[in-house]
Parts: sequence; structure tokens; C-alpha cells
Amino acid sequence: MGSLIVLAGCTFYGFGSINYEGDIYQYNGALTVANNQDPVLGIYANEICGQVVEGYRSIQCRCQQAFIACAPTDDYVPVMSCDATNSEISVECTYTETIGTTYTEEAMQSMSVSATVEESIQLGLFDLFSSDLGFSATTQYNWSTSAMSTFESIQTYEVKVDVPPGYMVSL
Repeated sequence: MGSLIVLAGCTFYGFGSINYEGDIYQYNGALTVANNQDPVLGIYANEICGQVVEGYRSIQCRCQQAFIACAPTDDYVPVMSCDATNSEISVECTYTETIGTTYTEEAMQSMSVSATVEESIQLGLFDLFSSDLGFSATTQYNWSTSAMSTFESIQTYEVKVDVPPGYMVSL
């Protein structure tokens, strides 16, 4: 084995024997061992096709983070109606909307491994929406041209509407 790169949040296990048996060597990420600078990486010699090949007889890699699995959908849904049909005066209605992405505790733990892992998970989610939804026939929104910032932060917007007497407004 020439080099080893273990990403942040991952652990590499090298075993001295096949079937994950024998001596165990553990490498925690983030770690890079280049050009076999670590003598342990080359201690197990195997003969394959008449050539001596150094390296572990079996390996495993475990990562603590999990990518988000979902089936994205989009749709228009009514969020508020402001009814002044039976009123003699204008009615002011206020609607507050928070837009952005919030994550479960499990997803937050996965993203806390490193900034690179967080970016990778967000990019995976972005790709999921842009490739699965693309251009939505329902909402006419083109997810493939959506900004990455859609999946990064939360913003709150407030809309105030004055509804004249005898009218109703739906959002």
C-alpha cells in the first residue's frame, strides 16, 4: 500500500489477516500518509502473481456522517386567507414566512465533523433537488438554477396586506 488518505469523520482499519482478523491498525481522519511513510502500512507482504505486494490483508473504513436521504417535491399551498368580505373597514393582515433549510440533529452532527463535510452534505442535498426536480411543472421553478445559498441559511420575510372592505386575499 503506497499512500493512505482518511477523511475527517472517518476511521480506517487495516487487518493483518483476511476476513478482518489478525492485528488491527486504526487510523483516524483527517489523516494523510503519503508514499508509504508509515512503516506499519507496508508490513504485510502478500505474493500475487509472483510479485510481492505490501499492504493489509483486509480493510474497513467507517464514517460517522450520513448523507441526507429524501425525495424532494415542491408544490403551491395556500398559507393564509385574509377575509374582509363582511367588513365595513379595511383589514390589515400580516404573514411571516421563514425560508431556508433546517436540519435534523443527526444531520447537524454529521455536518459538524468539518467544514468540508458540511459543504459536501449541503452540495449533495443541492444536487438531489436540482437533479430530481429540475424544472418543476407544478411551480414553474427551475431547481437546477437555484443558488446553493438556498440550502445554507434561514431568512424570515414579512408581508403586510391591507384588504379593502368586501374583498378577500389569499396567499
